[in-house]
Amino acid sequence: MSSDAYREYERFLNVLRTGAAPDLDALEHQIESFPGGTDGFLGRRWIINAVDVGSRLSVEWMIGRHVDLNFCDEEGRTPVIAALGRSKADRYELLELLLAGGAPVNLKGQNDWTPAHWAAAGDDVEALRILVGHGADLSVRTTIDSYATPLEEARALGKKNAVAYLKSVG
Repeated sequence: MSSDAYREYERFLNVLRTGAAPDLDALEHQIESFPGGTDGFLGRRWIINAVDVGSRLSVEWMIGRHVDLNFCDEEGRTPVIAALGRSKADRYELLELLLAGGAPVNLKGQNDWTPAHWAAAGDDVEALRILVGHGADLSVRTTIDSYATPLEEARALGKKNAVAYLKSVG
């Protein structure tokens, strides 16, 4: 990527970081693929970029534009799985927002894991609570590797908090 293209891409990501509606509106008119398609730089869906680097306002704005939330990208990420991987403090807020906005709670991604598998593997009880509250099916098994449910994955990985929670709701 040329330095000019990189600066342009960074400018777009900065708009997602701030979540200012007028700037998002301007991008919608400037970039044909925004917000529902993929960026022209890395080929990633704009909603995944927004979850990764953006603010809650950006994700809300995109959901308001009815972007597709029912997909698994080439990297094996769904919007919900991307939210689970977010390192910022607002990750649970984004998770709730995506699920309330229609993101499928059981859509499989990398390793054929559902979001509940990801949360169990991360010993993330709060995420599991949110997913269960939105109807996560904890009986779903992967169709590769160990053919495990989220509880079985948590047990195999020694994730004691997730095991205790999943046993209590199972």
